[in-house]
Amino acid sequence: MVGSGHGDPAVGSAPVPPAQRRAALELLDQLGDPEGPCHGDCFWPNVLFDGSRFWLIDARGVRGEIAFDLAMLAADSYLVQPERRARALRGWAAAAGVDPDRAVSWLEVITAARV
Repeated sequence: MVGSGHGDPAVGSAPVPPAQRRAALELLDQLGDPEGPCHGDCFWPNVLFDGSRFWLIDARGVRGEIAFDLAMLAADSYLVQPERRARALRGWAAAAGVDPDRAVSWLEVITAARV
């Protein structure tokens, strides 16, 4: 499930259009202040999996939320098609007890922030 690497856009992907960036800014305003601690550097090399449980390592411990961390993993996943990425993220969010819609909103913001 390793992606393109620490928040980089997929190879060959086009720059994010201005309208998508404006929509992401609106979403960011709606998401409001972070809810508490999050990993802060969540991408696949910082995830350990033993076959049944996940652990996040190398945490920066910043103010944020788990929905953001999950969205970072989705953004950095091998899933190139946005609808597959969002579907996977919804499943991860539900399993983690996080609002799937909020996690997908973070994914939209993260995606639009890439150049």
